[in-house]
Amino acid sequence: MQRDKDKENPLGNLIADCIRNYTLADIGIVNFGLLRSIWFPGDILYENILNMFPFNNKLVTVQMTGKEVRKMMEILQEGSKGFYSTSGVKQIVTKLPVRKLESLKFYDNTDIVDDQIYSIATNDFLIGGGDDFKNVLTWYIPRNYIDHGIFRDKVLDYLKKIKYIKENDLIDPLNPRLKIIDQNDKITNFLE
Repeated sequence: MQRDKDKENPLGNLIADCIRNYTLADIGIVNFGLLRSIWFPGDILYENILNMFPFNNKLVTVQMTGKEVRKMMEILQEGSKGFYSTSGVKQIVTKLPVRKLESLKFYDNTDIVDDQIYSIATNDFLIGGGDDFKNVLTWYIPRNYIDHGIFRDKVLDYLKKIKYIKENDLIDPLNPRLKIIDQNDKITNFLE
């Protein structure tokens, strides 16, 4: 599986799904820099997991209101580190002339409610101010922070449960998690 920071990324989707499902969070977020290698068809060995996640990052969850989630995703997707892979939500982001989050909904097309509390799964590097998250921490103080243990170990635990992974199953061309458009494109068809 390849990794790509300029479009929807099957490897990022897989890892975001792993952490969201492992923690039972509402949303999973993975930064591109967390993914340090690629995976080829065949068995995923512990060596592949170590090469992908060579650092002892922790899998963590925090809580945010819907309004905070929206503001966070605007900052992340408009940041300098490429598009962030997610699980649980779908987005429309413009790429040219500038990157801008145009729409954010749950993957099942329900709205994110401003005053509702949601659980976010990610890694301690981001929550600690890594990459574009440093701009989120100018206004957000992590709440209900839970350390779930070493990130790679939790991903491995979840991968053992699902057993078979098909790269083509990780991106739905009819219902993408990340749709990148030019600012002049219409976004209404994606949201219906």
